Amino acid sequence: MKRLLLSLFSASLVFACSQPTQTINLEQNDTSYIAQVSNTKGADFSVKLNFNSGFKVKVSSNGTVAKQPTDISKVDVYLLNLPTGFTGTDPFGIANANIVTSFTDVAKTGSSLSITFKNVPGLANPNQYWVGVIAKDSSNMVLNKAPSTAWTGGTTSTPALSLSSGGIGVDTTTLAVSSTSDISVNVPLLDAVGATVGASATVTGGSSTLPNTSITIQ
Repeated sequence: MKRLLLSLFSASLVFACSQPTQTINLEQNDTSYIAQVSNTKGADFSVKLNFNSGFKVKVSSNGTVAKQPTDISKVDVYLLNLPTGFTGTDPFGIANANIVTSFTDVAKTGSSLSITFKNVPGLANPNQYWVGVIAKDSSNMVLNKAPSTAWTGGTTSTPALSLSSGGIGVDTTTLAVSSTSDISVNVPLLDAVGATVGASATVTGGSSTLPNTSITIQ
């Protein structure tokens, strides 16, 4: 296993007891990663990122091909503290208060990517841990397709953020997780954009006169 120290920042969790802000190391193991969220005993759970290519064609003046998983070079990952069944429009929250920690420029080496969060502290009901993902190419172009409902608030800084379909709770007393299944994040990629070919046309007005009419008398 080789250790990969990535550029990241961490934010404090909203707990009954405050937690000190700390730098978290992300360890790489082939196509998966392990993130030590705290230095104390806690729960473990994993998130799997699924990269889906675009398939629709739109009309535009400039054409581009659909983005494919092979176009992804790296991802930004956000571990979020959100209520169960979150349906809001600002996952990051005011002043990014919902961000537990984040990892930027995590290298992607396969068609999917897994991260295991270890020693995750408990969360008081009804909050759970959710995951948000931004996929980028080697030029830092964001490849995610934006959600149908635009994010607002602090999340407007990453307008194409892909959010997990649900979260995992961690009991504050027993540290038991609410589900043993991985969190799944589907990351739809940009669709193909069809090119538009322009052409000019000249309109000629109709004639207001009638042609001469000849009559033959026999």
